[in-house]
Amino acid sequence: MLDSCILIENFKGTRTEILSALWDKPRIRLCISETVVSEFVFHFLALSSGKAPLTMKVNQEIALLLQHHNPEAFLRYFTLLPADAQVASSALSLMKSYNLLPNDALILAVCKAHHISYLATFDPDLLTACQNESITTVSNSADLEQFFNSIIV
Repeated sequence: MLDSCILIENFKGTRTEILSALWDKPRIRLCISETVVSEFVFHFLALSSGKAPLTMKVNQEIALLLQHHNPEAFLRYFTLLPADAQVASSALSLMKSYNLLPNDALILAVCKAHHISYLATFDPDLLTACQNESITTVSNSADLEQFFNSIIV
């Protein structure tokens, strides 16, 4: 599972090593959630336009930007994992347990619901929660090496 920060940093051209390395392994299924799509597209709007997304909305510029810079082709490379009422309930519980913000809790809840064992993220807020929920985080090249050593690709 990929956290939105992995996609955002890759789009910015910074901290691209994790997504690039994962992309080079076609047998690894790269998963995202609806929350990841929402966060990524929000930042995509801002980065592509140089404007705040709310400003773009007020000025009715979103459609024009998406006509010229559409992230849909990029997002198709990932498997979208659905969320349901159980995920929402689990997210609220995770928020209470780990003092997480809603989007982080939703991403973690989707991982749990779909039995995802690895979460690629740069978000330090998720580290303790993932560890306690038996989800291994991949945040740097050492984590990535351990991940590749733990799977047969």
